[in-house]
Amino acid sequence: MIFENLCDSLEIPPKECRQILGQIREVHGHYLTQVGEAWAIEDPLAGGPDDMHFAIQNLKFGRFGFITDTHFGSKYQQLTYLNDFYERCENLGVDYMLHAGDLSDGNGNLYRGQRFEMFLHGYQDQEDFIVEQYPKIPGIKTKAIAGNHDESFIKSANINIIQKVAERRPDIDYIGRRGAYLNLVEKSVKTYIQHPDGGVAYALSY
Repeated sequence: MIFENLCDSLEIPPKECRQILGQIREVHGHYLTQVGEAWAIEDPLAGGPDDMHFAIQNLKFGRFGFITDTHFGSKYQQLTYLNDFYERCENLGVDYMLHAGDLSDGNGNLYRGQRFEMFLHGYQDQEDFIVEQYPKIPGIKTKAIAGNHDESFIKSANINIIQKVAERRPDIDYIGRRGAYLNLVEKSVKTYIQHPDGGVAYALSY
């Protein structure tokens, strides 16, 4: 039943679906799993279904806003601009906000000198701050993936900070690590959001 549901979600024939899953398993060592209503590729070395490399989630068609790299906990976060953007999206009738990762600034060990650019240290302080301060507007649902800064807490403390935030904020959904497919079922449209990795801090503010 799970396999048939996956074929229906991807809208591809079973034969093609088996070929894709075989390639994922043989080449990358990942396995298919189902997490709630979402499909995910699990890395067996990373600790379970929570460690998604991509997920497929069905959504009702609506108007989307897009945001990324808010880096809560960094001295260069821009909470005022973020709140203003959410208010603009509310005025435009946005239904979903897609957050493409690095909602938090991470554990402070991602590049030399990062700790000196942070005012919140540790996942608990950043989690509490995000839960309290992240924009909350009735009618707008934020769909968020984890970026490499968020993942630093997984590597150092086995804590998925985005998942923790989502458990405390009903208006925020955690939908995967590094990437997620969103299937707009009413219009048969699929979109993909991804968070890349590499490099150093690229901006004076976020």
